[in-house]
Amino acid sequence: MEAQLFQMCRRYVDKHLSLEDEPVLIVPGAKWHRGIIGVAATRLAELYHRPAIVISVEDEVAHGSGRSPASFNLLSALEAVKDHLLEYGGHLQAAGLSLTAANIDSFRDAINSYAHMHLEPDDLVPELTIDTSVEPHELDIDLVKSLKTLEPFGDSNPPVVLSMEGVRLASSPQLVGAQRNHIRLAVASNGAKFDVIGYNLGELIGPLQEQAGSHFDIVFTPSINTYFGTEDLQLELKDLCFS
Repeated sequence: MEAQLFQMCRRYVDKHLSLEDEPVLIVPGAKWHRGIIGVAATRLAELYHRPAIVISVEDEVAHGSGRSPASFNLLSALEAVKDHLLEYGGHLQAAGLSLTAANIDSFRDAINSYAHMHLEPDDLVPELTIDTSVEPHELDIDLVKSLKTLEPFGDSNPPVVLSMEGVRLASSPQLVGAQRNHIRLAVASNGAKFDVIGYNLGELIGPLQEQAGSHFDIVFTPSINTYFGTEDLQLELKDLCFS
């Protein structure tokens, strides 16, 4: 249920929101389970590296749960726009709120106006901490399953980030997603081939196409993509650098 809600939230962001214009993601949905909207907000904030508030709309009243990187005081932001809310509470990086459903759009505008005044562009750029570098032969589904024993991941326990040096393109990169802001590609090294997805990294397609024959280093989090019962290794790209 949590994974399904997160995917619904991501589709909403891709289809309806502009990351350039909206530093705070406001994601509403009809009668979403209020017990898990905080989990979805956490994952959105981590994925897009910006404040995210997921809102469950039930008739005329809506309840939301928000999470934020340390660069943005979410509670202060809610205090600044409290005229649009019924109730709110929490702390710097996590908060809950309620509001009338009719006020969701005005709340979105108000909190994003506040964020534009209190966030610098660099605040929305994630800092990467690489846990270790791996060789192609070390990376397989068994390794990913062993890393899952470290869950649950969060601010105090971030997902494992790995690097691999000297890979090359094994397929032409493609833009995917409703707004074509994600990139999908395959890389190869020492006879091993890996599928790669880069969420919100569509801007990398130009450099990759221009240097198609070059070797480059990648930073990623390994994951398992399950499709019709088949498990495949997938690398969630965080960044890359040409050698």
